[in-house]
Amino acid sequence: MLQCHSAQWPGITTLTVDLEDEHEATSSNTKESIGSVVGQLTRLLPSLTNLYFANYHENNDARAVCRALAANYSPQIHRLQFHHALTFDAHQQFSKTLTHLDIALSLSSSPPRIYAEPLRYLRLQNVPLNFDWALCFGSTSDGHVDFDHLETLDVGFQFEPSSVAATEKNRDTCELRFFRLRQLSVSGCLERCSLLERARFLLPLRAVSIRGAASAMRVLSQIAAPKIKCIKLDVDTAGNAPGVQPIADLNRALKAVRGESSIDLFVRQHSVHLDLHMFECPNLTRIAITAPTSPMQLMVLIGKYPRLEYLALHNLVVDYVPTQASMVRPGRYIGEYLEPADACIKHLYLKHSTAYDTVKKASVLVSFIMLLLPSLETLATIVDTIQEISGVLCDYKPFYPHLQNIELRNANAHYFKP
Repeated sequence: MLQCHSAQWPGITTLTVDLEDEHEATSSNTKESIGSVVGQLTRLLPSLTNLYFANYHENNDARAVCRALAANYSPQIHRLQFHHALTFDAHQQFSKTLTHLDIALSLSSSPPRIYAEPLRYLRLQNVPLNFDWALCFGSTSDGHVDFDHLETLDVGFQFEPSSVAATEKNRDTCELRFFRLRQLSVSGCLERCSLLERARFLLPLRAVSIRGAASAMRVLSQIAAPKIKCIKLDVDTAGNAPGVQPIADLNRALKAVRGESSIDLFVRQHSVHLDLHMFECPNLTRIAITAPTSPMQLMVLIGKYPRLEYLALHNLVVDYVPTQASMVRPGRYIGEYLEPADACIKHLYLKHSTAYDTVKKASVLVSFIMLLLPSLETLATIVDTIQEISGVLCDYKPFYPHLQNIELRNANAHYFKP
């Protein structure tokens, strides 16, 4: 057990607690020892304002230490972070000077009272769908929850079947007002997104990130989408929820985006059918797809989005090669047959099978795609394909004058990106 000295360290303001994640039974003697150590630490570090916890998920003793330290320092803490839920007493309150909070909530107990006014950064994970914002943060006399200084908000909802009915029955109707929010991230909500339905943004958002939140995509246009500078949309397993149509909702969200906004799109759910022809959004600047993608879809991506700079396909299924692509081979000049695509793709990442036949087809396809992209700066694909196209790289260098980086990738990597 940790031994503490009697002297104080008043100059220390930050403590990181990283404990082993091992499940152990907590005895009465251990509880007394934990209380003693936490008490000594609190006296040893009287000026502590920043507290970070890690690696205690399945360790009861470690959780007890973290919970006790957080409770002891709650009146003075400025920054607090823990990614595994801790339970607190019903009347626990965090400091009125708390500006940065990054925590996971417990579904079995209410969170401590948090003062909304001083917060500048807020990340809440494991948030129930029926989360009561007014109860947690307090509301004004007219029923609003005001975040006066909050600049970054990241909320990850936790889907629990029992909470869906409770959400409809006990819907929190207070309005959430954000006076300075510039970055918003939402993940995990399914049929409804109560946060966005009740949020009011007093300043235009600079960046919005939505992951697995079909309902959030539906209301994207309600949060002044034309004024958002950067939008990140991530379609994943939430698409399996009953009644949710992630691609249709995504298309509606994209149509709401205009002006100078840039959009990052990541489709990570393999079961999502991606019909690229239905997307009418010239603002797409980055696309990454883990769902199976055909050569035809690759050609659509290259020709449809003029602002696209980054394209990563993690599961390119090369079952055929376009006829025009078969003309590309070392020693043959095809300048009179080639018309570069109206695209500005600078970074291209392609992952496919290492089967011999696939590699042969992929090398022809990749060579052709490179010739269509004069702006290409980085090409990353599997080692076998790079070896196959080495002759093309030399013979056709004038067609891609900006190519600077050739990256050899491991085909077994889970995600194939920089």
